[in-house]
Amino acid sequence: MIETSDRKWIACFVAAWLGVELICCPQAVLGQKSLPPLDSLVVGRPPRHAPPPLRPPSKVTFDQLGRRQLARWGFLDVTAAPFRADPTGQRDSTAAIQAAIDFARLHQLVCFFPSGEYRVSDTLVC
Repeated sequence: MIETSDRKWIACFVAAWLGVELICCPQAVLGQKSLPPLDSLVVGRPPRHAPPPLRPPSKVTFDQLGRRQLARWGFLDVTAAPFRADPTGQRDSTAAIQAAIDFARLHQLVCFFPSGEYRVSDTLVC
């Protein structure tokens, strides 16, 4: 059975996870260990502003993809147009692969890397 104090913590956790502001009594804000009674917690509105996106959305469209049939199956070829990552390792492919990852994430695709060696000079963020 969940104790009342546990319910308070669960309510705060769920509200934080959902991005909802909670207005509590001053004792909880001042760092005291006990939380206010559950009925004194007021669920507020969503946060005042959303966090900025990591990167702007991709400007590439499906019509620009070099291998559209592969994209229809759910795969995005990072070596095809318009990304053109170099599978030979001669050129740095970091920007091309990151652009492909951004597009794939936006359109719920899987990045497909044909066999080869890809030169990556920075961290890729998925």
